[in-house]
Amino acid sequence: MTVSAKAQAQKIVDEAKTHSDRLIYGANDYSDNTLRELQEQVADLGNSLDELASGVQNHIDVLLGQIQAGRNVIATRRGEHRPGGRRRGGRGGFVDLRSPSRRPWPASRTRRAPASPGAGGSRPRRTWDWR
Repeated sequence: MTVSAKAQAQKIVDEAKTHSDRLIYGANDYSDNTLRELQEQVADLGNSLDELASGVQNHIDVLLGQIQAGRNVIATRRGEHRPGGRRRGGRGGFVDLRSPSRRPWPASRTRRAPASPGAGGSRPRRTWDWR
């Protein structure tokens, strides 16, 4: 082979290598951008689910509070309207549903998530952003 042919072959190899490097860079850049977009969508979905679960838990807490208040009213009425005007001893029928030892059902039927530490028993918002 002549020096000219070798130089031309090397030039073709260098151009192919440069073109290959550009294709690899473009493919990696496209993949990274696509994965970043997917990551953001999944993070948004996770945050939306956390907000939904928190909202549902808040409604459950409100309902349990209303149920407890109603049961307390009934217990008070029972204590005040006993035949002979005597009240029952003890708590007058008060049942604190928040106390696990006072629940009228086994703990295995309790579906509330354990309260997390925080002000007012609020659950901290979990974020799914991994950037």
